[in-house]
Amino acid sequence: MSMERPARLVLLPELELVKSVKLSNRILGFFKKTSTHEVCPKCAHLSESVYDHRPVRIKDEPLRNKLVVLLINKRRFYCSHCKKPFTEPVSGIGKGRRTTERLRSAICWASENFHDLSRVQRHYDCSADTVYRATYDRLELRRRKRLYPLPPVIGIDEHSLRKPKGRSTVYSTIIVDHTHRRVYELLEGRARGEIEEPLRRLPGRSNVRVVTMDLSPTYRTLAREYFPKASIVADRFHVQRLFTKLVNRLDPQNSTLPS
Repeated sequence: MSMERPARLVLLPELELVKSVKLSNRILGFFKKTSTHEVCPKCAHLSESVYDHRPVRIKDEPLRNKLVVLLINKRRFYCSHCKKPFTEPVSGIGKGRRTTERLRSAICWASENFHDLSRVQRHYDCSADTVYRATYDRLELRRRKRLYPLPPVIGIDEHSLRKPKGRSTVYSTIIVDHTHRRVYELLEGRARGEIEEPLRRLPGRSNVRVVTMDLSPTYRTLAREYFPKASIVADRFHVQRLFTKLVNRLDPQNSTLPS
């Protein structure tokens, strides 16, 4: 199997394949960078003076159930302006990391779809620390992509997280983006003192025009305070649930609701 294909898939256009070695359970590829100069990360000056070489071992996503290892002979350039050497960067590999971004994305996908994390470790031949770091880094990137201002229509409701044995139920406040039909934010707690500060930090509160919620007086007060331009709409589910309770208590003999 040629190592040129994984190099293209991992988006490393500046790497040149020197040689490849096929073993029973893995593929080793020896690479070098073809650029003639690099930019100093501190002062942004160009440097063409090679200081020394540092070989690094980078793990890539498996191909056809075989582990892929990229052995890159990285150069260190000398910056005449800073008077210090720096290591050349490689696209697709984070600074100081020994795994490609493609492998980290694959580990995150496997963590969400595999039965347990032990299988993820065995499949990618990595440690539990690598699995956790790669997964949480990708989840953080997803979270940042959703950091947009509040939409015009949102929903507020409580959500029970867990009920510890012998203690009261732990609640959270969920804010739903009705425009995109997704969860916008999850706030710890449901009391005014717990969620008041997180609500204040939400971007785009002035954009909200409609807030749907249950009949909670706490949420209604907070909505009037933090979303002053929004109309408050009682959630149909909660209204219907209260009405259904009254109907179930209806006396079939005289068809009158109890007081």
